[in-house]
Amino acid sequence: MNIVINRINEHLRRLSPAHKSLTNYILNNPDQVESMTARDLAKRTHNVPSTVISFSEKIGFKGFNELKFQYLMMSKIIILSMKKSFILLRKRSK
Repeated sequence: MNIVINRINEHLRRLSPAHKSLTNYILNNPDQVESMTARDLAKRTHNVPSTVISFSEKIGFKGFNELKFQYLMMSKIIILSMKKSFILLRKRSK
């Protein structure tokens, strides 16, 4: 499973409403998060950039860039794995 999702789940009960709004946005919009800065994410979730940074740190990352990198890397690995499985299934069914 994705390390970011694991860390969010570990801290979910202790997150502030602002941090929960960030969680909701990140989990529901992974394709948009890829190109966002902390300022962009803050604006989309009606927060301030320091809230994005504090959220990232609260769940164990050095900042938003590290959180974003880990989230996207794991998401891409999962997608590649699914594509490989699909290709193998197609080959077997021929």
